[in-house]
Amino acid sequence: MRTAKEIKAEIDQIEKANKLHNEGGEGYEVSIESLCNELEDAIFAEKYTLENTVAMKSKWNALVKAGERNPVKLQEQVGCTMADLKKAIAMHNIN
Repeated sequence: MRTAKEIKAEIDQIEKANKLHNEGGEGYEVSIESLCNELEDAIFAEKYTLENTVAMKSKWNALVKAGERNPVKLQEQVGCTMADLKKAIAMHNIN
């Protein structure tokens, strides 16, 4: 997987080429959209490393076991949403 920095650099190159050669015409939007999706995935993967995901999952579970049921408080204390944590757990195939 490429890093967010590498993907951003490619997006910048495409946007510069678009301005220089295409003058707003069609053709580059699909590439940029695809790269933006890849960028979002790379940023997510950089934040939710295996180590961070395991730590967040453990903290979330400990808080729930301690009786915390308010999702907003859980998100604030753990630093992620339940949806993002589930996505990261699936990404790393953690049970």
